Amino acid sequence: MDALRCKKTDLPDHWASVRLLLARIAGLDPNRLRNEAGGGGLEQSIAWADDRDETAQRNLGTATRVIPLDEKSYEGRVPGWWLSWHEKWRPVGLKRTVEFDSTSITFFFGLRRQRKLQVLRAEWVGPDTSGDYDGKHAAHPHWHIDAPVWAAAKELGLPTASASLFPIEENDGVFLEEESAGDTEVLPADTEGRDFGAFDIQATLDLSRLHLAMIATWQTKRFVPPSTSLEAHQASPESIQMIQNWLSSTCAYAALELRRAAK
Repeated sequence: MDALRCKKTDLPDHWASVRLLLARIAGLDPNRLRNEAGGGGLEQSIAWADDRDETAQRNLGTATRVIPLDEKSYEGRVPGWWLSWHEKWRPVGLKRTVEFDSTSITFFFGLRRQRKLQVLRAEWVGPDTSGDYDGKHAAHPHWHIDAPVWAAAKELGLPTASASLFPIEENDGVFLEEESAGDTEVLPADTEGRDFGAFDIQATLDLSRLHLAMIATWQTKRFVPPSTSLEAHQASPESIQMIQNWLSSTCAYAALELRRAAK
């Protein structure tokens, strides 16, 4: 399958449209958002004009600019939802034509000007220059579950390394109960006497590696591994409008669901 191509001069209008779409979904004045370019003008992200230093740290360690998904977030009184958007294209030939590489939206939860928890990620990665998709059989577009396993493991009483994304001194106890100094693992009180051996769920299970299909026609075309027919859950955008529709709809739907999750 071939990747979507367009003129490089088409990208500024496309990215301006994405900014307007994100502003409407977040209920923000579009003038309060700014497009930020990178990668020689072939990459784009979004920033909050009110506070361009408002960032979140990805699970891989890199920082990304975020915008508030609702008033609760940017007022800063209670934790709320934040999102980052990043899109990338690659040059073709004399660089007047560009080819779609990827677009993604990442959702974070936390307080303004404090470290935030990466929870969910939606990605649409197009085929590479040879027409193949990243991850072989992986679905495109897809969801990633990025919430760290240690959070659920603690509730279940499973052992997990004490090192976390949110050291107590940094988050002031918002996400984790205070742990005593020198602890080597996080265990609720009712786990005393259980024999977990050397099992460490944080080192054993990484949900972020899952590619959960967003567009699939399995109801009409069965997927039977190791089938070489992957069209039922691998798709490439056919137009810039299709990318905008996907970004807008994904953000709008996720916003509704995430607000239900925040108590």
